[in-house]
Amino acid sequence: MRILLQPNSWSCLPTALAMVLDEPVEELIKEIGHNGSEDIEFSLRAKTKKGFHIQELTKICYRRRKALIQFDRYVNIHHNEGVTISFSDDIEYIYVLMQDSKGIILGQTKNSKDHAVAWDNITQAIYDPNGTKYAKGFFAIETFLLIRDLSC
Repeated sequence: MRILLQPNSWSCLPTALAMVLDEPVEELIKEIGHNGSEDIEFSLRAKTKKGFHIQELTKICYRRRKALIQFDRYVNIHHNEGVTISFSDDIEYIYVLMQDSKGIILGQTKNSKDHAVAWDNITQAIYDPNGTKYAKGFFAIETFLLIRDLSC
């Protein structure tokens, strides 16, 4: 796997996928059909960029005969009565999944910034779209998007 640099601050997700697929990020963004730059107003005083959704990556993977499978570390079940049941997956289970597969890690940096990075199971390293390579313990994992070839 080689490090690719994200074209802007909101494109870490497609850039991480581009690293896993070994394709140019510009081609993936073109295939998605937008560059994520649309401003979305979510309150009277705040707005953010549209960014990208995991479902857009799932479609890209499927077109390439690859499965993108989401494993969340923290899960909430909301019931009609307003009760929420929360449980967390054992991080060791996610680490076991990471041993066998490349993928994308969603979580937080040491500075508590939400971010997406690529995971390479061969080198056992995280490839950050900001240009950095580091060990898995350096990043707080919330979700692992496992990517596997589909066999039919």
